[in-house]
Amino acid sequence: MTVRRPNLFFIGAPKCGTSSIAQRLALHPNIFMSDPKEPHYFDDDMPRGLTNIRQYEALFRDADERHAIVAEASTGYLYSETAVSNILEYSPTARFLVSLRSPLDMALSLHNQAVKGGYETETDFSRAWRLQDLRRRGLAVPKSCVSPRLLLYRERCALGDQLERLYEAVSRERVLVVLLDDLRADPAATYDRIFSFLGLSPDSHNEYPIVNVRSQLRSQKVARAARWLGRAKRRIGIVRSLGIARAISRANTAPPMRQAVTHDVLREMHEVFAPQIDKVERLTGRDLHSWRKVSAVALHGDAGYHGH
Repeated sequence: MTVRRPNLFFIGAPKCGTSSIAQRLALHPNIFMSDPKEPHYFDDDMPRGLTNIRQYEALFRDADERHAIVAEASTGYLYSETAVSNILEYSPTARFLVSLRSPLDMALSLHNQAVKGGYETETDFSRAWRLQDLRRRGLAVPKSCVSPRLLLYRERCALGDQLERLYEAVSRERVLVVLLDDLRADPAATYDRIFSFLGLSPDSHNEYPIVNVRSQLRSQKVARAARWLGRAKRRIGIVRSLGIARAISRANTAPPMRQAVTHDVLREMHEVFAPQIDKVERLTGRDLHSWRKVSAVALHGDAGYHGH
């Protein structure tokens, strides 16, 4: 049986609506989306997903001639320094979908996700931000964290640098950048843009899923049990049936608490991310003045299209 290789890679960024977009794309009759959506096979500089090509290609074995687009959505690929080149070696004509948001908001959301995922043990964002220099040297990294790079919020949110690196490797006509702002303001028009980029007609669905809304953990012990169950299944090659682990994780979450960010950290974030926002503006031709401050939504808890 010939395996259909993916021809669309939704490469991030994380916490920029990617789960919501991936779920909506999967509703289209001509799009096949892998399950799980994030195999993380190609970011070998930060290994945390599938490493076996047979397991990876098995994710697409149900794709058939109806599916003009065969896709996966590993949000670490944009941040990775090796993923795009690995993808192009595997699928030379691949297209790339990118979703972005304000890096200031993204950093707060990433930290919350890391705490929820159990690989960040510093629950205060300001202190976690201050730990980045140590962690860059491999110090103060929780044992549960597979790579210190996951805790470098400054680098993970350097969206201008990441987008620039992508454009150096891939021609612009093969890349579509969408903004979380647009997804919130006009989801129908945003999906029409995506379908047009993919050469597909809009489908009949008028649904715009909102998934993976930010939350906090009720119990770290329960979270560790759910992660252990998920890893155990993946080790024996079960990558589709993770329903029990997911159900445990859902039951173990609660609405997020307000994040207090110290003034000095907030000021440093503005200084660090201003050049990144400038670069995204130049590369996309968009006015992103609203990105230059931390939104009240980010401080009080994400709502709406804040998917993983």
